[in-house]
Amino acid sequence: MAKKNTQFKGVVMLLLTALIWGSSFVAQSVGMETIEAFTFNGIRTLMGAAFLLPFILIRDRVTGRKMTAEQLEARRALNRKTVKSGLILGLVFCVACNLQQFAFYYSTSGKIAFVTSLYMFFVPLFGLIFGKRVSAVTWVCIVFGFVGLYFSA
Repeated sequence: MAKKNTQFKGVVMLLLTALIWGSSFVAQSVGMETIEAFTFNGIRTLMGAAFLLPFILIRDRVTGRKMTAEQLEARRALNRKTVKSGLILGLVFCVACNLQQFAFYYSTSGKIAFVTSLYMFFVPLFGLIFGKRVSAVTWVCIVFGFVGLYFSA
């Protein structure tokens, strides 16, 4: 029963993510009518950070109380590695978000969403490059996703 409950929660989370992701294109399009792309992305990023920071601080405080000195030192080393990796990924994400936001000057929300959703092809493709096997069902779902995106754009 626990597995079924977990699967249901996963489906609900995916649907919620798709709803938020899809509606964000409308917000981005409307936002571009009143403010510049860098301003929009800056505000959006600061809002996200302001929302997440309290959760991160509370989580760290709660888990830090339960750790031994060795575990805390290992966590600090991992945090340094995480910060280095996060800076690299953050730079890539910043460039990608700003390119997407500037695209609103030249195209429609539907076309931008279509191009952005190409990640559903590239993620399994990168998995293949890194030696991860991708099932036939995944490729069939990608094809159906492309067809759906084509008709929605």
